Amino acid sequence: MAYNNNNVILKIRNLNKHFGKLDVLRNINLDLHKQEVLVIIGPSGAGKSTLIRCINRLEEPTSGEIYLMEKKLIRIQIITN
Repeated sequence: MAYNNNNVILKIRNLNKHFGKLDVLRNINLDLHKQEVLVIIGPSGAGKSTLIRCINRLEEPTSGEIYLMEKKLIRIQIITN
């Protein structure tokens, strides 16, 4: 299957999550295509569960964009002075 923008079902752009001064997720970008299987692996404390919780909106990202089937679910920008 050729991967192109027409078959992207989940798109994440520049996703960040901070807990205080701790950067748990930093500038995460990914595309999940139809019929594709994505596996997220890493050591304890790497941010795997936090990423899933941000995708399913159990956790509010600090900044970034999440699209599902080309519909924007969330867009959060950091406003600096």
